[in-house]
Amino acid sequence: MKKNTYSLILQQVVVPNSTNANVLMAVAMLLPYFGKRLAEPSYLGQSFCGTLLIAASTLLSEMVVSKAAIRIRTIDPVIETIFRSTFIILQF
Repeated sequence: MKKNTYSLILQQVVVPNSTNANVLMAVAMLLPYFGKRLAEPSYLGQSFCGTLLIAASTLLSEMVVSKAAIRIRTIDPVIETIFRSTFIILQF
């Protein structure tokens, strides 16, 4: 039986993930500001720009999951992500 050879301490996991979570929350709070600033000069409307920014932010997370799944040579998460996204879009 192969023994697990990973040796991470809690600090090596918590600090980077906490930092990433804080950056993500800060950027998410700025989305309405950028949506409004983008909507005014383009005459597209705030709801369209807000929807566009939210769609882009959800697409990025799906791309990261798909890239990681392809990297470790498993196709199941990629297929699940595609079907989940399509199902949610069809719900609305």
